[in-house]
Amino acid sequence: MTMSPATENQLMIARLLGVDEDQAAALLDVRVAVRAGAGTAASFAKELSEQLERTVALVDDINKADVEVVVGVAPSGAAAKTVYISLDDDGASFSETALLLDNDPDLHGLQIVFAACYAASYVLGRAIEGLPSPPGDFRLSFSSMGADRALLEKPIVLAETALAGAGAVGNGLLRSLRHLDVKGELIVVDPKNIGGGNANRCLFFAPGEKGPKAKVLANNAQSSFAHLEFKPFVGAFHDLVQREGRVRQVLVATDSRPVRRSIQNDLPLVVVDASTTGVNEIIVHSHEQPTEGACLACIYKHVLDEDAKAKDIASGLGIDVSEVDANGLIDDRVAGLIIAAHPGLQKADLVGKAFDTLFKELCGQMALLTPAGEQTLAPFAFVSNLAGAYLALEFVRRAAGVATTNYMFLDPWRPPYTKLRSFRGREPDCPFCRASHTKLAYRMVWPEVSFE
Repeated sequence: MTMSPATENQLMIARLLGVDEDQAAALLDVRVAVRAGAGTAASFAKELSEQLERTVALVDDINKADVEVVVGVAPSGAAAKTVYISLDDDGASFSETALLLDNDPDLHGLQIVFAACYAASYVLGRAIEGLPSPPGDFRLSFSSMGADRALLEKPIVLAETALAGAGAVGNGLLRSLRHLDVKGELIVVDPKNIGGGNANRCLFFAPGEKGPKAKVLANNAQSSFAHLEFKPFVGAFHDLVQREGRVRQVLVATDSRPVRRSIQNDLPLVVVDASTTGVNEIIVHSHEQPTEGACLACIYKHVLDEDAKAKDIASGLGIDVSEVDANGLIDDRVAGLIIAAHPGLQKADLVGKAFDTLFKELCGQMALLTPAGEQTLAPFAFVSNLAGAYLALEFVRRAAGVATTNYMFLDPWRPPYTKLRSFRGREPDCPFCRASHTKLAYRMVWPEVSFE
């Protein structure tokens, strides 16, 4: 019933390019060899390989490669295509024509992650025909992103902080946090179990791994952190707030607009958020209350597609739309209703599973389409991990007090530039910001903070 990572990649490519699944499988049948020099080039090549291997096949034998990627070494010329990558103190350059060999710059680990994610974008764009990667060379500048080494080396102490969402973006966040000087405790919050397709994007999850996402991510990531302790919490963010009374800071990596709005309703003081929309968009948002800027409910306003998706899920599962809880999981009673429509299912496999996860598993091809026939795609690994890296960077900037903006809208296929960051004010019709009781609720939960 569950989809394998390969199947989910095929469905994604099929929807994105408008081809059938056999054609998508042929497009994905690409062999890439990554060859690198020593030092920073080797570290970069390892990170790039980890971003690529969940989508295409990596080979060591250059004679079997369709695409050769060279970093700090001369090409062999044995592959049909060659991608040249040069690293320097302020970024990386990617080209299909020869570049000067780099001088082994001393890059920060998070800078290497950014460079590898954008390199994966460039390489896949040359390896798979039809992807939205623009032609020509690609230049990545760390300074234009605000990813300066001095900033990334600042120590951070976490307390009263939760990560909401242990899926692909949450995995990407923790992979990036490995390179920062982070101490303290982080609660990893997620109510869901690992799904069949998670492994094609969640790099801390092994293919075939099972169990609650929060526990598996916390356990698998812990060995990468000497001074940061993970505390898994299997449940929704609201459940955590009910247990703790309040949560000061939340790093939001969930995959649902309604869930993000519900997190705002639980009154955290500090929010740092990143999300993906299909394969083409990354949104980064942050704020600290009290603020005149946008909240999560402003950024992720209710849209009609949410209602349409609930109707599609209900129809596919054979239940009434009133039974579909976009924020919750299938309980024992609803599992019985689903089994009545799908007698081949087992209740033990349904209880505790998310509605949209089951819907995708039962009718994967349909689940990747909105009611309007538009593409709703599981991102490539590099897109989710790039969103996680930007979430880590925004977290660092806010912790260091240099975040003067609160919003970014990014295209993962194109170089970032200085003016990407902007300030978004409140939405006039935001049901959270305009509610008369919102300020009163904050005063009650956070009496030590001034909400004048």
